[in-house]
Amino acid sequence: MEGADRAAADAVAHPCVMQSATVVTPAQVTIRVYNGGFTTGLANRTATKLKDAGFKIAKTTNTEEMLEPTVIRGNEREKAMLELVRGQFIEATIEYDQRVDGTVDVILGRSANDKNFAEAPPTEIVTDAGMVCVAASKTPTPSGSGTPVPSPSASTNE
Repeated sequence: MEGADRAAADAVAHPCVMQSATVVTPAQVTIRVYNGGFTTGLANRTATKLKDAGFKIAKTTNTEEMLEPTVIRGNEREKAMLELVRGQFIEATIEYDQRVDGTVDVILGRSANDKNFAEAPPTEIVTDAGMVCVAASKTPTPSGSGTPVPSPSASTNE
């Protein structure tokens, strides 16, 4: 599965959550990093750098989608998120797709390397619409006290 098809398939079960925001910060952006080049481990190192900058990393893997240069991909309504992520790189382009999950994909291009990061990347971008579509958590939020209670029918003799 490639590019937009992969994003569409991932988004079906997990639509984003709309939040009021005048600016987008890294903490609001969930990124999937794909290595589309030939440099072993580059996606993992890029994900670490983005995580250190405050972004949430949902996935890191390789892809057969070979692009040049690095591509930042997401829904056009999330333009501020896409610009914030693009600003982390020296050379990257933005592509739009129809995903609804609020994630941003970084597809590292064939010539991408460890020196592909901007020296002074932006830490926030003003939103046009005053709203952002934040990726929903895929883990349920716990309710109650958070203290596990053993089941009365559970047996401890095994």
